[in-house]
Amino acid sequence: MGDRPKREFRLSFPVGRAGQGLINGSDQLRKFLVAALLSAVSLAALAAGEVEWFSAGPGGEDRIVLHYFYADTCPVCTEAKPFIEALREVAWLEVRAFEVSANRDNALRYRDTAAAIGGQARSVPAYIACGAMLTGYNGPEPTWERLSAIFKRCLPGEGTPSATED
Repeated sequence: MGDRPKREFRLSFPVGRAGQGLINGSDQLRKFLVAALLSAVSLAALAAGEVEWFSAGPGGEDRIVLHYFYADTCPVCTEAKPFIEALREVAWLEVRAFEVSANRDNALRYRDTAAAIGGQARSVPAYIACGAMLTGYNGPEPTWERLSAIFKRCLPGEGTPSATED
């Protein structure tokens, strides 16, 4: 029996209302320029290596940070929700979840974080950790196997941590 195809949800980011240009009037121009400047600063910070790949746990132990991007309107993301909740129980992993369909700042964070590692924010669910990105959800076991390969990037010579470790 072959692998199930990867399931993901494509995103689109509107840049203006239908029939309107991106910039309409001086107030809109000012808002656009401020947003462009903030995005450039944010992207520059991420590109400079400021994506946080590790954090300190409650006892000061190192934990891998998993940046998880999802959309409330995404049926695949809804299916992945119990898996994400289970990942929150893994002691050596910190899951940071960002809803991108209703929160522009989170959508920009997704775009910038993906760009910082040479990727593109095209679909959800998306998982970014250890300088690598994975999209889609194919059930808990296949997704865990794919994420484990990414986590290995953070643990040179130590092998892959087990999802059942505390």
